[in-house]
Amino acid sequence: MQPVTHALPHEPGHAPGHDAHHDAPNFWRTYIFSVDHKTIGVQYAITGLCFMFLGFLHHVHDALANRQAGPTDPDLRTAT
Repeated sequence: MQPVTHALPHEPGHAPGHDAHHDAPNFWRTYIFSVDHKTIGVQYAITGLCFMFLGFLHHVHDALANRQAGPTDPDLRTAT
């Protein structure tokens, strides 16, 4: 995905080589702090998938923690 560029002409006092010292867009500027609606949509989808996966892990953990033990499990017998 190409970064947004402005097609404005240089100001009269602006040297043509002045833009050479500006940094190229890096990962943080391009993807994390993006204002592009397509990039934000991809971020939203990835975040949703990550939270869905975490919810699945939480469900599996709860299911394994709460499963019934067999009748021969001596740790779960109650003293009467």
